[in-house]
Amino acid sequence: MGNSSTKIAPDQSMKCFTTSRGINLAIKSIEPCVTNPTPSDPASQAVEANSEKSKAIFFIHGVAGSSHVWESQLNYFTAQGYYAIALDLLGHGKSETPDKQSLYKFMHMSTDCVDVFDNYCKDFNTVVAHSYGTSLATFLARQRPSKIQKLVLMSGGAPVPLAPQTSVLSLPTPCLTLLKPVLTRFFQRSAFHKKNRNLPNKDVAFNVPVHVLRHTMKGQVWEEGDENFHRWLAQPTLLLHGEDDRLEPFAGTMEMHHILQKSEIYCIPHAGHMIMMEHPSMVNVLIEKFLNSDHVTSNQNISTDDTVTQKVSSSHTHVTKSQPNLRRNTIST
Repeated sequence: MGNSSTKIAPDQSMKCFTTSRGINLAIKSIEPCVTNPTPSDPASQAVEANSEKSKAIFFIHGVAGSSHVWESQLNYFTAQGYYAIALDLLGHGKSETPDKQSLYKFMHMSTDCVDVFDNYCKDFNTVVAHSYGTSLATFLARQRPSKIQKLVLMSGGAPVPLAPQTSVLSLPTPCLTLLKPVLTRFFQRSAFHKKNRNLPNKDVAFNVPVHVLRHTMKGQVWEEGDENFHRWLAQPTLLLHGEDDRLEPFAGTMEMHHILQKSEIYCIPHAGHMIMMEHPSMVNVLIEKFLNSDHVTSNQNISTDDTVTQKVSSSHTHVTKSQPNLRRNTIST
């Protein structure tokens, strides 16, 4: 597998990683740090790497994003004692941006993710992914079933094979360059709920060279990624979806929920496609609750108050997954 380089970007948490196919990816790798606010010891203390079992949480972004979309989650989960690893996919963020279509094929990019995982994985590993990244994550989970304990899939849609995206993205690169401002505005209007379109960091959600956008969309070829593939995923999976997502319909995520062996689903009101940026506090709490639970239930609607600082504590309609049947119960969490 790939070998990690020791070159450090100015961020100090960004590292250059060379994959098995010779591609240089930027990796944000942060060690766990638990803050103890007591008067006797107000300083942040690094968690000992060898204490009991080490925990890692991996983040995979979608097309046109980068590791920057996960800033809130990276800060939150390192404070909870996790090693946090977020990669910039080929052509994205600070990774290299070659102008060669074949390098962006799904199988090549999924192998990059396997290489990164093998280099950074710990005793207990969770993979969190968004949009196109959810396909890369499920591929990774099938490749490393004994090393990945849980999955979190956001705005990923239905368990269907991937096919190259055409339409306007099939235009020549010079045309796309002229259209990029229009594409950016369209994405921001479609990916964010109307109440969240003025987020100060919204630009990081769609920020790639046009040739990378074109190559990545055309490289989405994965015929094996159908229902049968996803039925074999054994990891408990948390599915998160924005109620007002205009890029991925909620029906697709519900279809994924019915196919998976063990899944829990939340539809978040007042959120679009970029839920981890729009409602970071709620997303963080839901993921933490999921990681700390020993069972998997399902829930279709919850409140999204970003002032939440504790576990979700209201009454919901849950669906306990028991393939092939679903049993509905109303419980308090």
